[in-house]
Order: sequence, then C-alpha cells, then structure tokens
Amino acid sequence: MGKRIHDTTSDLFLNTIKMAREAGALDALDAIVDYEMPTGGVLTSDDIELTKYEFDTAFSVNIGASEGICIVAYSSAKQAGQSMQRPFGGLRGHVPNRGACPGF
Repeated sequence: MGKRIHDTTSDLFLNTIKMAREAGALDALDAIVDYEMPTGGVLTSDDIELTKYEFDTAFSVNIGASEGICIVAYSSAKQAGQSMQRPFGGLRGHVPNRGACPGF
C-alpha cells in the first residue's frame, strides 16, 4: 500500500474534536461524554481518504432508553449526481441524574 497523502474521515473527526477541545468548545459536553470514536475504519473498516472538502455536515442527536445520548456526525455531498450521506464519527454519553433517560 502506498503512502497516504490525504486525510481520512477518521482524521477529520479526530482532528475536529481535538481542535474544539483545545479551544474550550467542548467543556460542557465533556461533562457527559463517555467516549468519542471515528466511524470509518474502527467500526466499518471503510475509512476513506478525503480528496475534496466540499461537503455539508449534519448531526443527529438521539437520547435512548438505555444508551444515554448518541451524537453522530455526517457528511453529505453529491457524487456522480447522487446524494450521499456518510457518518464519520460519533460521541456517546450519559445524562447526569437521569439514569437511562426516562420519558424519551
């Protein structure tokens, strides 16, 4: 395998988290986050190299009955005329003093 010259989706996620944390932008979130993990490579074995940074970013937030809070970051773009949405990382956490989030 040749030398990689582009960032991957995992690099994008991990570097974004690192920069946001260093800037203090994640202080409140860090109080409830148990872990963060890039989606590509680790979970799906399909980490991809980014050759363009022309995409939109969206987030989904789910508060589950037993899993606490799950935030997933997605990129969406058009490729070959088709819209594609791809997760590139997520955070899992808990809601303090709420246990398993009853009522959601």
